[in-house]
Amino acid sequence: MRQHVFLLLLSASLIGCSADVGDRYNVEIRWTSYGIPQVKADDWGSLGYGFAYATATDGVCVFAREVARANGTLTADMGATPENIGSDAHTRSSTAARTRVAKRTSGVANRRPGNRPE
Repeated sequence: MRQHVFLLLLSASLIGCSADVGDRYNVEIRWTSYGIPQVKADDWGSLGYGFAYATATDGVCVFAREVARANGTLTADMGATPENIGSDAHTRSSTAARTRVAKRTSGVANRRPGNRPE
């Protein structure tokens, strides 16, 4: 299920990158040899579009990695490195601990003196 959500988010972001803007924005984006985007535009709207496009192009891998990290699936999605295995173990153990605490404390707020559990 998590992989389906991940793939859905990834495909949605890539579809957005290929949208045809026609003559709406006039922008030129060049990346330096160091990977820094340079955006040249004729107006503020085009500058905003160019900046967002460059950010999305550079950031889609970072976003995908953070989604995998939050889901605890870095090892499955990005490969079995010691860092990924450790991150998955930490995420899964903290998620399991939160689930146990939530189950243990469910209904505790309603147990006040004089109130009987139903």
